[in-house]
Amino acid sequence: MKTSLRRGHAIRVILEAYVKDVSISSTADVSIFDIDANTDSPSSVFDKAFREVLTRRETAMEDSVSQALWVVDVLGRLRKTIASANESAGLNGILTDIANIDAKVKILTDVYGRKSVDVDALVEGNNRDRRTLEDISRQRSKEGGQTHVSLRGLGTSVSVDVRAAAIQKRKEEQAELRRKRSELEDKRLSLNYSTTIEIPDEDMRRLAAIGIL
Repeated sequence: MKTSLRRGHAIRVILEAYVKDVSISSTADVSIFDIDANTDSPSSVFDKAFREVLTRRETAMEDSVSQALWVVDVLGRLRKTIASANESAGLNGILTDIANIDAKVKILTDVYGRKSVDVDALVEGNNRDRRTLEDISRQRSKEGGQTHVSLRGLGTSVSVDVRAAAIQKRKEEQAELRRKRSELEDKRLSLNYSTTIEIPDEDMRRLAAIGIL
C-alpha cells in the first residue's frame, strides 16, 4: 500500500507505543469455574480438565508473544523504509540544518536574550562611591585624622554588560536564523506530504485485524 511519509511517521509512532507497552504474563490464575469438571468428578477427569485450561492459557501466551515479535519486525521494516525515503527526499539534510539552527539560536538567546544591564547606572554608582570616599578623606584631613579610607566592603569588582556593541547585530542574526528555520520547516512539511512510501498490504491488514491500526 502506498501512503505518504507523514502517515508512515504516524503509523511508526503507534507501533512504537504498542511495543513499549507490551506486557505478557507468564502465569495464569485458574478458577474452579474455568475447569470443565467439578470437585466431585474423579481425579483423573479433574486433572485432565485442569491441564486443558493450562494448555489454553499457554497457547494464548505464546500467541501474544508471537504477535508482539511480529509487530517489532513490522516496525523495523517501517523504520528502514522511512529512513530510506528521508534520505532520497533530502529530508535528512533538512533535519540536520534545523537542528544546527536550533543550537545556534539557543546560544544566542542564552547570551543576548538576558535583560540588559544599565551600564550608565553602574558607572554613576561607581562615581558616587568614589565621591563619598573623597568626601570622607577630606573631612578626616580637616580633623587631623587618618586620611586613608579602605575600599574593603565596597567590593572589588562590578558586573558590566559588554554586549552593547554586538547586541543589535546578534539580534538580527537570530531573526535571520529563525526565518531560515521557518523556510526549512515549510519544506520539511511539504516533503512529508508529497513523498510516498510502500507498506506491505498484508502488514496493514493484519495490523488492522488485531486492533493496532
